[in-house]
Amino acid sequence: TQSTWVTGAFGLPNLTGFQLWHGQEGIKLVYVVERKRAKTLLPFEKDYCDESNNTFKYVENWGENLQDYSSTTLAILDLNSGDISYLALSPDFTYSYPQWINCNQVVAVRFKETPYRVGIAMCGNRPSELILIDIDTQKETILSSTHQYLNCDLFIITVSLDCKSIICGVAKKPFEMHRQYSNIVVFDLNGKPPFELDNSLFINTYPKSCWISKDEFCLSVVENCRYVLALVNISKGTTRTIKLPENSHVTSLIPMDCEATGNILCCASNFDQSQHLVVYNTNNEEIVNISEPSRYPMKYHYICKDNIRAFLIGPEDQSVTRPALLYLHGGPHSVSTNWFSICFCFYIQNGFNIVIPNYRGSAGISEQFLQELSGNIGEMDVEDCKAALDCALNIPGWGLDPTRVAVIGGSHGGFLACHMIGQYPDMFKAAIMRNPVTNIGSMMSATDIPDWCLFEVTKGVEPDKFDFRNLPDGNFYEKAWNASPMRYIDQVKTACQLHIGLKDLRVPPFQGISYYKALQARNVPSEMYTYENDSHSLRKPKNDSNFLLTSLKFLNEHL
Repeated sequence: TQSTWVTGAFGLPNLTGFQLWHGQEGIKLVYVVERKRAKTLLPFEKDYCDESNNTFKYVENWGENLQDYSSTTLAILDLNSGDISYLALSPDFTYSYPQWINCNQVVAVRFKETPYRVGIAMCGNRPSELILIDIDTQKETILSSTHQYLNCDLFIITVSLDCKSIICGVAKKPFEMHRQYSNIVVFDLNGKPPFELDNSLFINTYPKSCWISKDEFCLSVVENCRYVLALVNISKGTTRTIKLPENSHVTSLIPMDCEATGNILCCASNFDQSQHLVVYNTNNEEIVNISEPSRYPMKYHYICKDNIRAFLIGPEDQSVTRPALLYLHGGPHSVSTNWFSICFCFYIQNGFNIVIPNYRGSAGISEQFLQELSGNIGEMDVEDCKAALDCALNIPGWGLDPTRVAVIGGSHGGFLACHMIGQYPDMFKAAIMRNPVTNIGSMMSATDIPDWCLFEVTKGVEPDKFDFRNLPDGNFYEKAWNASPMRYIDQVKTACQLHIGLKDLRVPPFQGISYYKALQARNVPSEMYTYENDSHSLRKPKNDSNFLLTSLKFLNEHL
């Protein structure tokens, strides 16, 4: 008897996932399904009745990347008979991430739908509940009801091999930083109090088959701007991370599958090597390649000085001076790692050096480093990016041309790019922004993450806690304006290129469009591309390809 993952939510919580159960009872599949709504009609149309949904009635969704989800429940498909049953769960919650305990019980995470929905994708700070569902009675038991786990963000990592406990990641600061360090908590199904391990991890992902012994499982965490393996022992309450030497042919590993022999199938990568499969053995600490990577010749260097954490990458030949790109990650509580990027390879093969800072507020350095930025965006992060660029420009053996510097960023990285050209107008010859935040005050009432606007601007100044009843006041708008790059628009003279997803629910399109109009009104050289079928990430192949090619043309014209 076993449960087997076929696919499901990978990484932080999502509203998807399904899992097979193999046992004497047959094969069953539990999965997430959108609740059925009545047919939408207008009052004057045929078949309209009191039970019909008006075509124009507003239906909330769960924000960016989850526009098709409004209210979910769980369904069970019996693969032997073909019968489908829908669980009659509470209509006040949206359910996600189901996992089998046995053929009669499932655990899941649920999110409250009232008073209104906010974005969930890439938001590890949403209050949620861990529940146990009895399939026969459809009774729901809250496992995370103890005081310290109320209103926490929980996501299920795995079920113990004996099916007697649930292992979860728990972030305890609701509506604060969208990406947080999490603690591992073991929720016992036999009535014992939850057991919290003495660890704090920035969790990246975890394999569905993650156990390497009956007590120890593996997951991926971010540490020192790299993806490393973390082995968590639930009986000893310990965590150890596996750090590959800096001179190793790969320095980042993400686990894909595990077995009790200590073998971990991993996806491995580095700046100069594409993703490929390796097996890491925890007993002898050896790495064996399963597939060979594609290799891209380049030179790279890690900068660690004071508050500066940055990568510098570029062509192997540094005997000639080359234009420099300052490449800024979003979030802001995200991280740039040494993971392979086709985007970086593209610019390097076209002759650019790239400076990639992890400013204060970035993940995977320390919890203190992560928490420093909130309340200081537009200042501290800008200072760190400028310091990283200045440091890189003066590293011996590298040919960065200080007269040919450009900046690229998306989302909060776009916010920073706009700040850089506003606060340091003489430093940059070109700037490229993807869905940038430009005016936080106007963003708050239109984004799917209004809590981001409040917390990142006002942390440390009351009230800094998000409440669904919050209405921004004059004090907030003043602080938001002072933190926004639009404040510096009159100082901008750098040529700008903007790329805007018109279906973006995270950073509404008017943020970038209004910035473009402000540039045009001031006769700043600027151009904008809009993508009507794409959202915040701009990851559809045609759109991403257009971004790379038009950005390269723009950089060559202005550097």
